[in-house]
Amino acid sequence: MMHSPLDIDVAPDSLRGALRIRVRGALTARTAPRLITFLERRAHLPDSPELVVSLCGLDEVDPDARNQVMDHVAEHNARADVPTISLDLPLPDDAPAQWDESSPATESTGRQGTTVREVMVPIGATISCTQTLREAADRMPEQGCLVVLGLSHQPQGVIPRDHLHRLRQSDDPQWRHKLCASAEEAFVGEVSVDSAPPPDGVAGPLVVLDGDEPVGVVYVETARRSGPLV
Repeated sequence: MMHSPLDIDVAPDSLRGALRIRVRGALTARTAPRLITFLERRAHLPDSPELVVSLCGLDEVDPDARNQVMDHVAEHNARADVPTISLDLPLPDDAPAQWDESSPATESTGRQGTTVREVMVPIGATISCTQTLREAADRMPEQGCLVVLGLSHQPQGVIPRDHLHRLRQSDDPQWRHKLCASAEEAFVGEVSVDSAPPPDGVAGPLVVLDGDEPVGVVYVETARRSGPLV
């Protein structure tokens, strides 16, 4: 049987200050040692940041090879003198959905094997962190969420619809002049569209990436904010 080769891409993770490593192709007993060797060498480079390894783009995954990589990462992270390696794993076909049963997103999918793609809130519009909340109110989409871009034009947070609504209804006449950065919920990380949804208790919103392209936001509490901005 022919297997696709293992392809390893490395790029800075602008949201975490980490190094994102995307692995594509086939993870098998023959290719797993190459990935492990690459991770070990990269983690021991001088001033190496945290490594975030995404296996969600693989065409083929041998369970034993995946477990071999996971075991190595666990052993690596047990050491105190090395940068942490985080794994972003694809959702197994038989894995149960991880959303709370009361979550509207779970009810809408109605089946096991839920992925982030199915429960995320799509990006409806973007706005700069240096623009005002008055501009944010004008730009807030009827569908999707309003994502705040940093000075480097990378997503840095989301302005919840209900939070902006409360500001508009408040007695503070200066709310409209405040910057978007003052009202955003900052992203705590990122997740692939094809990975498992985060469990309840996630500390904050995650930006959803389709490859390198930000396409949505996933966060249990944010997903429940479905009321329109009036």
